[in-house]
Amino acid sequence: MEEYILRTINLSKKYKDKLIVDNVNMNIRRGDIYGFIGENGAGKTSVIRLITGLVKITSGNIILFNSDIEENIKTQRKRIGSLIESPALYPEMTAYQNLEAIRLQRGISGKQEIDRVLDLVNLKNTKNKKVKNFSLGMKQKLAIAIALLGDPEFLILDEPINGLDPVSIVEIRELLKKINKDKDTTILISSHILKELNQLATTYGVISNGKLIDEFSSQDLEQRCKLSLDIKVDDINRAVIIIEEQLNTNNFKVIKDNTIKLFDYINQPGKVSSVLVKNNIEIQQIMTNGEDLEDYYVNLIGGCKNV
Repeated sequence: MEEYILRTINLSKKYKDKLIVDNVNMNIRRGDIYGFIGENGAGKTSVIRLITGLVKITSGNIILFNSDIEENIKTQRKRIGSLIESPALYPEMTAYQNLEAIRLQRGISGKQEIDRVLDLVNLKNTKNKKVKNFSLGMKQKLAIAIALLGDPEFLILDEPINGLDPVSIVEIRELLKKINKDKDTTILISSHILKELNQLATTYGVISNGKLIDEFSSQDLEQRCKLSLDIKVDDINRAVIIIEEQLNTNNFKVIKDNTIKLFDYINQPGKVSSVLVKNNIEIQQIMTNGEDLEDYYVNLIGGCKNV
């Protein structure tokens, strides 16, 4: 039986008369790296703030570590590390001093924990440099280090690679993969850099206008976005029969506008065309097609907004 770290049941948040989180049903399994996708203002940060208890729920429920009792959830949140928007940093202090202040505030034992997280985010050599003199990327790394204090079981990161240079982005990606693999840490990460998220996430949730409109695994995404030979014909029924009988494949699907998505013969459009034309099938269009996460997201959101 699958173990869920987090489930939300019709989670909603209303400010005055505006519903900004609308009946969200999110499901995050232990060990997931859950990529949370949505345009600015879609509701990502609001959902995260509800999960972490920073704002009050209007309606619906949260089940966190298998508990839906409010008092228990407050206790279970101690097992979460989070980076939400821009954390408050003490500019006149060093990275070490900032982490020590947070460590004491949270009651986390052992100063060695500070060295551990500084090493993880590659800030161990900042020594006496004050945070006010950090680059934006260094500040973001420090914020991630704060989220990692105490070795949380569930890590929630809201746009964690904002401001990072390409090298630092790769470092953070590899760090998150490592702690997910080595410690089975479950991670919820929102990002607008979808190509990067595509290299990290195992599961995705897409939110638009406060509604979670889709959840899918990386395997689902691969199937939905895999390369195909898209063939638009005049007689879809006869074309299907010819493909099955003469090309010996049923690895295709029929979509709208008399189009067949053929997942075999991707690199042999000439052969496919020849077989169809010899059987008096008029080919109106034939092209190789495929999507990545960004393409899929844009099409999904575009479709949702046009409903």
